[in-house]
Amino acid sequence: MKLFTTFTICCLAMLFLYSPAIAEDPDTTFAGSQSCQSCHGGLYSDWQKSGHAYMLVRSEGANPPVYPELEIDMNVGGETFTVTPGVPEPPPGLEWEDIGWVSGGYFWKSRFIDNEGYLITGPNRQYNNAPGQWAAWGDEGTRAYNYNCFVCHTTGPSPDDPDGLFTDYPGLDGGSWAEAGVGCEACHGPSSFHVPAAGGEVGNFPPQLDGFQTCFYCHARAQNEKSEWRARTVNDVPTGFIRHREQGDMMLASTHYTGAIGMDCASCHDPHKSVVFDQGGIHTSCEDCHANYEIDIRDAAGDVIATKSASCVDCHMPYAMRSGTQFSPYEADVRGHYWRIITEPITMFENLDTTFTDDGSIAGLWIHIDDEGHSGLTLDYSCLSCHLDQDVEWASQFAVNMHDGITNVRLIAGETPHTYSLEQNYPNPFNPTTTINFSVREQGHATLTVYNSIGQKVESLVNEVVDAGQYSVTWDASEMSSGAYFYRLEVNGYALMKRMILIK
Repeated sequence: MKLFTTFTICCLAMLFLYSPAIAEDPDTTFAGSQSCQSCHGGLYSDWQKSGHAYMLVRSEGANPPVYPELEIDMNVGGETFTVTPGVPEPPPGLEWEDIGWVSGGYFWKSRFIDNEGYLITGPNRQYNNAPGQWAAWGDEGTRAYNYNCFVCHTTGPSPDDPDGLFTDYPGLDGGSWAEAGVGCEACHGPSSFHVPAAGGEVGNFPPQLDGFQTCFYCHARAQNEKSEWRARTVNDVPTGFIRHREQGDMMLASTHYTGAIGMDCASCHDPHKSVVFDQGGIHTSCEDCHANYEIDIRDAAGDVIATKSASCVDCHMPYAMRSGTQFSPYEADVRGHYWRIITEPITMFENLDTTFTDDGSIAGLWIHIDDEGHSGLTLDYSCLSCHLDQDVEWASQFAVNMHDGITNVRLIAGETPHTYSLEQNYPNPFNPTTTINFSVREQGHATLTVYNSIGQKVESLVNEVVDAGQYSVTWDASEMSSGAYFYRLEVNGYALMKRMILIK
């Protein structure tokens, strides 16, 4: 009763504070992100420090827009520099009084909108926050900041202005929005949609913004699994990068989306928290599913000189996307989201598909998608950004078997575990083999048993006394049928169990 009363009071308080914004139709009413704060204070606080809140920021007269006080050291292209949110000054030749809004400015780049709602273009009209430099953007002059622009930078965007609140801004082409920046309601729907006292239901979400589609709506430019690539010349090297805002298209063409049941953006990301400023935006790691992989570190001759645990993203999520700038021929400022590395000795130029207009001119260059609907990045992005004096032929001879060596049951070197644990198998789903890792705190008799979906034992993987340590087991399910299986670890009175999927 106490919980119900507290929640009811919270909802009523929100309605009282923001009642002017709540109309009769709860499905189309926006009350502002502050209306969520009283019930969801922690999430609101996290959001206030994230980039979503600053996709569009109002500039108030002579005062620059306000951003959170954060900083991080970034090392890209062999250069280390400190990145902070915000813009130190308006574009050269302008004052803050000339600026109506700043589009972005949290991490990658900033663009500027004048007091009539037009984007300001020309030389020194884009500020690249990383690494803190002015750059040209577009032809000199202005252009409309219309619905196609602000649809992903605001909450409750509309191509129309039914209430006449934006009539003084012709650059918006008659459009409007409920809140500048990507607020709570941009993803969760209008506040009144959730509040029982306003006719909504707790947990409701607009059907068109649910699950993966919530992120996909703005983080997928083509929204058809294709990622557009644009040629550039960097340090006299012919190269190119994928356009920014293509993460969703890349994921759609990855096995993480098509091959892993239920995996979407939120499987790794906490959308309320910043990723780039290390605020907890990544709530899991590659190692949670792909544990104990090793990489051979080699010298220029190809000889192994060391073995260490890999930073998975260094190779599988290279900086192959460009938002604000690039730092070297193969490093821009946004990580790719294919995860797959194409290990054949081909360059990016050999991994492109070309589309043409009716008159025969090139309409676009796109990262190639294979017959199975999958794509990936070539070795020039994954390897040559570090091995600057090598080529893809050199990289290919090592990339193919880079992760070899994790086989059967073996003790993994390292500190004695502080607890007993059973990790999720990887890959999952799998066909026909998968790896299971577990940790044992003290010596004891361990059993690791596989059961089918109706609880019948199908195989014993471990049944022996083991020392304290971390272990890795490979299960070959070639003789099994597709379906769900469970694996159970029992040791020293502890019992742990997880589910896995075999797909043939």
